[in-house]
Amino acid sequence: PEAPEGLTVAGNTEEFVNFTPLTEEMLRNPDPADWPMHRRNFYGHSYSPLDEINTDNLKNLRLEWVWNMHEGDSEPAPLVYNGIIYLINPGNVIQAFDGKTGELIWEHWTGPANRQDMRNIAMYEDKIIQATTDARLVALDARSGEQLWETTVADNTKGFSNSSGPIVADGKIIQGLAGCARYIPEDCYVSAYDADTGALLWQFETVAEVGEPGGDTWGDLDNIFRAGGETWITGSYDPDLNLTYWGTAQQKPWVPVSRHMTIFDVGLYTNSTIAVNTNTGELDWFFQHVPAEALDLDEVFELDSGEERDGVSEGDWVSFPQAVSAIRIKFIRSRFFFCDAVIDFILRLPLCSVYSLTSFKMTAQENPSPKFARWIGFSMDLDIKLIISQRFNFFI
Repeated sequence: PEAPEGLTVAGNTEEFVNFTPLTEEMLRNPDPADWPMHRRNFYGHSYSPLDEINTDNLKNLRLEWVWNMHEGDSEPAPLVYNGIIYLINPGNVIQAFDGKTGELIWEHWTGPANRQDMRNIAMYEDKIIQATTDARLVALDARSGEQLWETTVADNTKGFSNSSGPIVADGKIIQGLAGCARYIPEDCYVSAYDADTGALLWQFETVAEVGEPGGDTWGDLDNIFRAGGETWITGSYDPDLNLTYWGTAQQKPWVPVSRHMTIFDVGLYTNSTIAVNTNTGELDWFFQHVPAEALDLDEVFELDSGEERDGVSEGDWVSFPQAVSAIRIKFIRSRFFFCDAVIDFILRLPLCSVYSLTSFKMTAQENPSPKFARWIGFSMDLDIKLIISQRFNFFI
């Protein structure tokens, strides 16, 4: 049977609670009972100030209700606003629930009706903002689930997609992009849209082209052969600096020789944290974490902005916490924890190690020394130290 489209369950949240539009100020200082955006606040802290449940009474918790989501790949981050839960399901389906009872209020099938994953949604004023797996943005009425506007982020027929949703920044919807590994004229970008209409406001391309700042970091490659730089994990936003921070994936293909480059062709602005002005879409600064990285370590994800504007911290799938100053771009600290799976991936040895870098300072838009950043040190329990370079790409 054909998949449903549009509203499949009609209802209105105002039958349960009075609706108050979610303003910029409310997003900046969320009510303790709310979780109105991905990771709860602009700074990406993923922390709730509620303290009624603690280590003493945790044992008294009991199951209240259960909801069965649609089938498919799923790692959603629900939103909670004024007692209403908004949930993204596999297949681009949005649902609204009464948080107290678990009663379904409305359901909207935006499509395409696949089994693919979408990590998060956003909320602004009276709208739920949804990115789709085929690279669209859609705004739904938060009360009824009815569609308000739709816009195309990128052409899905050329392979572009999304697996993470947007953030809201100063009345703008900021969205990343995935599916940028093909050799086509279009590159990956972060883009901004008017929250009321969906109109495109700006785009920042994450791959520097010939003749542009950073364009000489791709060797002699023509623009069409410069690929990668996906922004597939949702970024964060500093409302004081009007900067949005995004991690960019590595160059594609992964291994330098496969992309007809050397390990010294760092390929800006891949494998970096980029800070983009939310008003203009212009690059304010960048920090490239591991130039020419070829191991798919995701060291640029995920982003956590310092609330006192003191830094942006990140971590990857091998636990790579690091801090970069949001103002001075000072590489404060980085520790790599490469354990069994990663070491096995590199050398087929079950090693576990720690590497530290401290106080590596740089000025705005200045690249770290490729030689310094390219070398990785490992410390073993017996204090045997190995120095390993990405020159070992040929092992993979």
